[in-house]
Amino acid sequence: MMRLTVAAVAAAMVVGVVAPASADGRVPVEWIQATCGIVGGDERMSGGALHVRGEAHDDVIWMNLGAGYVMVGTNEIGFDYDVSLKTLNGRGGGTFLADLPGLGSSFTGHFNGGIKGGMLTAQAVGDGSGAMEGAKMKARIVQFQPSDEELGWLCDGGTVFKAVAVSALIRP
Repeated sequence: MMRLTVAAVAAAMVVGVVAPASADGRVPVEWIQATCGIVGGDERMSGGALHVRGEAHDDVIWMNLGAGYVMVGTNEIGFDYDVSLKTLNGRGGGTFLADLPGLGSSFTGHFNGGIKGGMLTAQAVGDGSGAMEGAKMKARIVQFQPSDEELGWLCDGGTVFKAVAVSALIRP
């Protein structure tokens, strides 16, 4: 998920579709990331809660570059979470690797946040490599659940397991 976020930021920087840099040089970028595949991790139950470690998510990163949404990269996510089966509230976090192949760059990092009603809201930080070597990214991630009818195109007509809206600041 985060990997996708970073990819979108780098793509926006390359094509010039971002807001102007702030006074401290940070560049704001926004994108949508869709989870198109999930491989389950190690699960256990205790005290009415589900504990999952090592769930793998394959995400696709989309940005609106002015004439509609364009896929700008992929994000591989390792996700760990603990959630109450009664309330669907809990905590979650993990790692990401956002790959931006057309830009010769990627971002790696981690994220952590709360789960409320089954939806994750988290903060992420990452470091750039390749063309974005030395860049730092901070992002806010807000999960939402689209219907396949609304946003099925995000996964090329396949099932969208979840989607997140990402707002990031990148310091080149």
